[in-house]
Amino acid sequence: MKIRRFVFIIISCGALALMTAACEEEKVNVQTLTLEQSFANAPQALQDRVQNILSLAESGDIKTALNQLAILTYEEKLTASQHHALTDLSAQLRNEIDKQDIERMERLDAEKAAGSASY
Repeated sequence: MKIRRFVFIIISCGALALMTAACEEEKVNVQTLTLEQSFANAPQALQDRVQNILSLAESGDIKTALNQLAILTYEEKLTASQHHALTDLSAQLRNEIDKQDIERMERLDAEKAAGSASY
């Protein structure tokens, strides 16, 4: 009976950790100097869209930021420097997603190792 309770507690803790890892949004820092420079003379509506994408990314909503970035890239007529700046931002955000995925997998591996060590 004690073993069953112990296993239940371990599984519950693991599930809680998974839910926390899946739900947390980490703040993201991206290099924006080139982006800001390339959109400095753009129409205000375009600058607002770029700022919205940056706000999404910096708040941790990377997937929405990438989606909005893709829409912006295909909807607007951009200069070469603007297109390059948006491509660079997209690469930074994709690298951040990869980094977060690796961190989550490492946490899961550590939890899995801790769980199997207790048997």
